[in-house]
Amino acid sequence: MSWYDELENIEHLDLSDEYIDDDTLEVLYNHPTLQSLDVSGRSIGDRGIAVIATIPNLECLNIEATHVTDQGLSALMQSSFLSTIWMARTNISNNGLYTLGNMKSLNVLGLENTNITDEGLQGLQGNKFYRLFLDGTKVYGRGLRYISSVSMRELRLSCIEASIAIDEISRFSKLKTIWLKDSEIKNINNQSWSNLGSVDTLYLQNIQADYHFWESLYILPKLTRLCITGGSISDEDLLVIGKMNGLRSIWLRNTNITSSGLKYIVGLQNLRNLDLTSTLVNDDSLTLIDQLSGLESISINGTLVSDDGMTWIYRRIDERNNLRLRG
Repeated sequence: MSWYDELENIEHLDLSDEYIDDDTLEVLYNHPTLQSLDVSGRSIGDRGIAVIATIPNLECLNIEATHVTDQGLSALMQSSFLSTIWMARTNISNNGLYTLGNMKSLNVLGLENTNITDEGLQGLQGNKFYRLFLDGTKVYGRGLRYISSVSMRELRLSCIEASIAIDEISRFSKLKTIWLKDSEIKNINNQSWSNLGSVDTLYLQNIQADYHFWESLYILPKLTRLCITGGSISDEDLLVIGKMNGLRSIWLRNTNITSSGLKYIVGLQNLRNLDLTSTLVNDDSLTLIDQLSGLESISINGTLVSDDGMTWIYRRIDERNNLRLRG
């Protein structure tokens, strides 16, 4: 059965794996029940967007990697219920953000890997975003001053100007999740995060940071998930992380962490998940990991743990019952 045959009364439609174009979308004109639509990666342009704009109850739209332009976006202004738009890898420019800024129902926006800049964020001053994804753009931090701090819960950035961006991020006092990628963060004040008392999850990918940065995280009282992939984190930096007693999940993926660093986190008795994928830990780390009595899952793919070490882990998993090996 094709998706054509399922259109009546459908509320959610994913066409990202279908061969479709602007002409195909004509069947969705003024569709009465459709609430979410995914046409990502398809040959959809401004003419297709004009059809989508006629769907009266549409709330969520994914047009990532399509051919939509700023001009096409203007048609969406008639979509009074549209609250979420994913549009990574499109040709949207700063001018298009002014159109989006006039859509007052919009509170989730994905603009990853587009050419928008800090100054372009002026166009979004009227929105109260819940989630805003800006990684892979030319937004480095200064433009965040234009974004309302009232509702923001999740923010993604890359290549930030740390001294400016961290200060701007701290305005978003209700933030719960922060993603930072491909950035150098050094010499920041220990109080830089002091206004972010609600943050519980921090994703750090390819971050070049100094000891002062890791120390500054200690001020986040609700931080439970610290997810690090790549970057400059060292064994000595784990000395600070080992003092964050609220942590329940730590990723150290693709880092140079060794068994010597793990000794600093064995006191984290609330830790439930530890991901050491593609690190330099070896068999010496196993007895340290075993000291984490509350640990429920461990990932050690791509490490220096030997076959004998893996045999030991499987035996301990059988003995502990509460521990499982991921990956």
